[in-house]
Amino acid sequence: MPISREELIEVFSNPDFYPHPVEKVERRETHISLVFLTGKYVYKIKKPVDFGFLDFTTLEKRKLYCEQEINLNRRLTTDVYLDLLELRSQNSKLVLGDVGEVVEYVIKMRQLADTDTLLYLLRNNLLEDTQTSTLAKKLAEFYTNAARDLSIDTFGNVDTISFNTEENFSQTEPFVPEIIPEDKYSFIKNATREFLSEKKALFDRRIENGWIRDCHGDLRCEHIYFEPDGIQIIDCIEFNDRFRYGDVASDLAFLLMDLDFIGYRNTARKLLTEYVKACYDPDIFTVLDFYKCYRAYVRLKVSCLQLSGGTLNTEEEKRIRIEAGRYLELSFEAADHFRKSTLWIVCGLPASGKSRMARELSQRHMIPVFS
Repeated sequence: MPISREELIEVFSNPDFYPHPVEKVERRETHISLVFLTGKYVYKIKKPVDFGFLDFTTLEKRKLYCEQEINLNRRLTTDVYLDLLELRSQNSKLVLGDVGEVVEYVIKMRQLADTDTLLYLLRNNLLEDTQTSTLAKKLAEFYTNAARDLSIDTFGNVDTISFNTEENFSQTEPFVPEIIPEDKYSFIKNATREFLSEKKALFDRRIENGWIRDCHGDLRCEHIYFEPDGIQIIDCIEFNDRFRYGDVASDLAFLLMDLDFIGYRNTARKLLTEYVKACYDPDIFTVLDFYKCYRAYVRLKVSCLQLSGGTLNTEEEKRIRIEAGRYLELSFEAADHFRKSTLWIVCGLPASGKSRMARELSQRHMIPVFS
């Protein structure tokens, strides 16, 4: 039997439990993890839960996914994911050590400062253009070197993508029209189906050109830290390969969508501009809105499921309903963009500013300049 949540909280909330000086312990909790911040280090424990898309129900599985979390996240971090510790029962006490029965596995991390996150820097007007450029280059390098093989390639084909999108639509249909208006639900669903049907050759070309990779899977502003010695990107998806494998454009689209969601479209445009400078991928503009639509709809689905759980207080429900509406608008907007193609032609006399206007239009609307 796993150690109860209450017992883990009691033990890890005690500053005297740790093998290093701790003044205060801060606990953070998600539906899948318990996290304890001690000032210098973070201790993370996976809950024994099964949600279908993840299964942490046995000690062996929790060990496996702890190991995967450490190894996968080391791709985008330096000296952050430090060790996998064993929580043992010793003389009726729980200890971190080598003697006694192993009752749980604990990830030990270096604690990062909340004030270094991309989210904090944006909201406090502290992000510099050079940092945006550095992030774009880091992502371009990561995607270029990320693993790919024939099995990973299958996650970029139309059948697999269609399975994922249809799953989203079937899982959100019960929330129509209470949360999702029927007209917008139908528009996004039909636009998605049409794009997949008409663009099979494009998706095949994405596979052939090597853009289907082992990516991050949860690339959000709160997971990106700007430290003096470099950028740290944490919390990739380790529990389900299906959520991590895919087109690099889909992974990047998640971050661009997240920037749109929190109100920083200009930063999203700058990031994309710097990314395409660092990574030659002309087709990315053709698929980006499709994947932004998909990513926003996934977040909409998560909000809908949270609202259906019956455990929210009035303030939480109000906040999540607002978030759901925002994700819906972003998904609808992106679907409207990829459903119709537009060619802009800039004309004028020599030295009248045509190139400058073209560049500004490109950055504002995230479209490529061909000539």
